[in-house]
Amino acid sequence: MRTFGRKQEGVSYVTRCGVYLVCIREQKVALVQTPLGLFLPGGGIEERETHSDTLRRELLEETGCEIAETSYLGCAEVYTSHYRLGPFRPIQYYYKGVLGAFVQPPTEKDHVLLWMPIQEAQKQMFVPSQVWAVTLAAANKTEASEYAAHA
Repeated sequence: MRTFGRKQEGVSYVTRCGVYLVCIREQKVALVQTPLGLFLPGGGIEERETHSDTLRRELLEETGCEIAETSYLGCAEVYTSHYRLGPFRPIQYYYKGVLGAFVQPPTEKDHVLLWMPIQEAQKQMFVPSQVWAVTLAAANKTEASEYAAHA
């Protein structure tokens, strides 16, 4: 697992696991624009959901699209401060995949799917660990191959 940020001793963090999709097509990455910034499509795992269940649900909510295929990229934890929760430790699982058919209007009305050139996206994305995941996917690497290259 890749770590972003620094854990502060004596601080109690709220931990939340999530699953995110890196979808690259024609040198562009699929992002969701929200009032808070640009993010990979995906979100928090709900009780009794598998990673696949979470991706399916989140993609429908945020993009209105199905998911066609995925492969595991890697996992990252982030030590940060959340605007509502305070000290926050999201654990984010990343998958590379393909968006499927558009099947319904997104239910999250303040989320807009857009395709952005990879390098531009990497400069503008809100979460550094998601930039890392895009970088891995664009290079056709995984967390394991990145680790092996530095071992």
